[in-house]
Amino acid sequence: MKISTIIDKVDNKGIFVPAFQREFVWKRDNAKSLLNSLINNYPTGTILTWETINPPELKNAQYGSEMGSVLLILDGQQRITTLYMLITGKIPPYYTEKEILNDIRGLYYNLQTGELEYYIPTKMKSDPFWKDVTHIFTSEIRVREIMKKFKEINGDAVNQEDLDRISDMVEDNLIKLRSIKDRDFPQLEVPISANIVQAIDIFDVVNSSGTKLTDAELALAQITGKWPQARDVFKKKLFHLKNSGYEFSLDFIVFVLQAVLHHTGSDMKALHKDSAEVIQIAWEKLEKRVLDYTLNILKNRALIDSTDEVSSPFSLIPFITYIYQQPDITLSENQINDSVNWLLLSLLWQRYVSQTPQKLDMDLRVIKNNNINPFDDLRNQISDDRGRLELKADDLTGRSTGSPIYKLMILAIKSNSAVCWGTGNSLQNNIGEKYKIEWDHIFPYSKLRDMGYGRGNHLKYQLAQELTNRALITKDANLHKLAKEPSEYLPIVEKKYPGALEKQYIPMDTSLWEMNQYERFLEKRRHILAEAINDFIGNFLKDEDSESDKVNIAQLITYGESEKLEFKSSFRWDLKTNTINKVNEKYIMKAIAGFLNADGGKLIIGVEDNGLIYGLASDFNTLKKNNTDGFENHFNNVFNSMVGVEYRQYVTLLFQTIEDKEVCLVLVEPSDTPVYLKIDNKEDFYVRTGNATSPMNFSQAQAYRDAHWKD
Repeated sequence: MKISTIIDKVDNKGIFVPAFQREFVWKRDNAKSLLNSLINNYPTGTILTWETINPPELKNAQYGSEMGSVLLILDGQQRITTLYMLITGKIPPYYTEKEILNDIRGLYYNLQTGELEYYIPTKMKSDPFWKDVTHIFTSEIRVREIMKKFKEINGDAVNQEDLDRISDMVEDNLIKLRSIKDRDFPQLEVPISANIVQAIDIFDVVNSSGTKLTDAELALAQITGKWPQARDVFKKKLFHLKNSGYEFSLDFIVFVLQAVLHHTGSDMKALHKDSAEVIQIAWEKLEKRVLDYTLNILKNRALIDSTDEVSSPFSLIPFITYIYQQPDITLSENQINDSVNWLLLSLLWQRYVSQTPQKLDMDLRVIKNNNINPFDDLRNQISDDRGRLELKADDLTGRSTGSPIYKLMILAIKSNSAVCWGTGNSLQNNIGEKYKIEWDHIFPYSKLRDMGYGRGNHLKYQLAQELTNRALITKDANLHKLAKEPSEYLPIVEKKYPGALEKQYIPMDTSLWEMNQYERFLEKRRHILAEAINDFIGNFLKDEDSESDKVNIAQLITYGESEKLEFKSSFRWDLKTNTINKVNEKYIMKAIAGFLNADGGKLIIGVEDNGLIYGLASDFNTLKKNNTDGFENHFNNVFNSMVGVEYRQYVTLLFQTIEDKEVCLVLVEPSDTPVYLKIDNKEDFYVRTGNATSPMNFSQAQAYRDAHWKD
C-alpha cells in the first residue's frame, strides 16, 4: 500500500487501530531513522492489516454495522503514525494528545546535504537549506528563493557554476524527500474470515521477529482482545495511583496479573489462555483491595512515599502476590514486618536487576508453596545470590545517587525523623511538588573541584559525587549557603534546627567539617550510614524476646568503630602484662555510661580496636565460674557498683561464637535520666561524642543535662 494512500485513508477515517494496540511510543531517533531509510530506499518492513466486519474495540472510534468492512492496522502503526505526523503535522484521529508519549514532529531536512536533524537554532537559524519536513510536504518550496538567500549570505564567495550545482542538489533532494509518499509498504493481510482470536494470534507471530513488542504488550493485546475495556480500566487505576505518588506502567499491571493468577514471571503466554471473566475477577480484587492496601503499607511502614524511592518495581510483585493470597487481604503485625524487611532487602540488593523473569519464577514459587511465612526462604535466596544481607561501609564507596543504596539511605533518614535543613519541615509524607525530596552536596562541589576532585581525575570525581556527600532537602528549600564550606553553614543549621544534623547521620566531630578533612568525613559517614540502613531494615524483624537471634555480631565488627560502636579486647585481662587489670573494667563502664547519657550504642568485648577477634577466654579464666554465666555475673557486680543497679534495665548482654572464640555484645539504650560513673569515691559525668567518650565538668554537664533531658 502506498504511503500516500495510507495518509489519505487515515485522514478519511478509512484506517482504524484496535484498542489492544499500545500507545505511540516511538522516539525521535526512530522517526529520523525511518525517514532516512525511506529517502534512501532501504527496506522498512511490512504492515499487517485486517479487513473485517466484526472488529474488536477500536481506538477512539465506534464501529457501526452501516460502516461495513473496516481496515485495521495490526502491525506497523508506529511507522504509520510517525509518517502521518511528519507529513501532515497533525495527530492521527485514532490517537489523542495524551497517547502520543513522544512528539516526533519538528524534524528538519537539509536540502543541500540530505541530512536529517531535529531543530538546533545555532546550526539552522541562518542556514537557508534547513527546512522543516512537514513544511516541505505541506507548503510550496521555491528553490530559487532558497538559492537567493544562500547567495546573499555568501556574496562573491560562490560563483555561478557553484550556484547551479548546489541548486541541482537542492532540487534532487527535494524530489527525493517528497517522493517517499509514492513508496509502498509491503502489506500482509489477515484473512477476512478470521475471528479476533485468530487475528491476535497472527499479530503475535508477526511480532516474534523484527522489532517485536514485549511479551507483556503481547499479553495485554490478548487480554484486550477478550476484554476490550481492559486497557482503559488499567490506565484509570494507574492514573489514581500516580496522583498518590506511585507511577507504574501497563506492563507492570500485566506482570502482577500473571503473578497472582499463575505464579510465574517468565511465562507470559499463561495469560493468553485466561478467559475475560477470570482476568476481570482477579483485577477487581487487585483494584479494589490489594493494590491500595499494599501501597498503604509501603507509605506508612516502609516510609516509601513514591516510586522514585523504589529501585525496581518488580520487587513489589511478590509482595503484592503474597497479600493477594491472604484470605481476608490483611496481614498480621508480624507478617507486615517480615514482608517489609524482605522487600527492603530486595531493593537494597537489586534482586531483580538481572534475570528478572527467572528470579520472579523462583520467588513466586516459594510464595505459592508457603502462604503463611515465605520470607525466610526468600531472604535466603537473596543471601545465596549476594553472599550476605548486611550492608558494609565499603559498599558506599564511590556510589552515587543512582545507586539503590541511596534510596535506602532516604528511607533510613526519614525513619530518623529528619527535617529539611532549609525549611525545618519533616521529610516524611510531604504533599505537593515543591516539597519533594531532593539532595544537596554537603561539601560543595565547586570547592572540591578546586581541590582536585573534578572530572579530570575519575576516582576523585567519584568521591566528590558520592552519596555520602549528600544531605536531603525539600525542593522548596533555600539554604542560601551557595558554595559555603560545611564548617561555616553546618553550625548554622544545627543552631536553627537542633538535632537536624544527627538526624541525617552527619558525623558530629566538627574537625571533619573542614574541607581538608573531606575523605575522613566520607569514611566516617559511610560507617554511620551503613549501620543506620542496616538498623532501619533489621528493626522490622526485631524481637525483644530473642534479640540475640537477630544481631549479627560478626557483621557489626566489619563496620569498624563509630559513634555508636566501640570495641574492647577484654573486660579485665591486660594483654600487655598478662595479668588482671581492673582499670579495664573502668574503661568499659565509662564507655557504657557515655552511651547511656547520649543516644545509646553498642560495645563489643573480646575484639581489638583493629577488628581482630581476641575472645573472652582470658577473662573466663579469671573467674570462679569460667563461662558466659560467670562473666555476666561479674559484669553485673561491676556495673551495679560503678553505674548503678537502677540503670541495668537499659543494658543487654548477648554472647556469640565467632571464629571459635566467644565475644560479648553490650547493647546500651539511652537512659531516661543522667548517669554518673562512681570511681574511687568520685562521681564523673561522661557523654559519647563522635567515636570517643568524653568527660564533662560541672557547668558543661549541667548545660548538657538541661538540653538532653529537657522534657
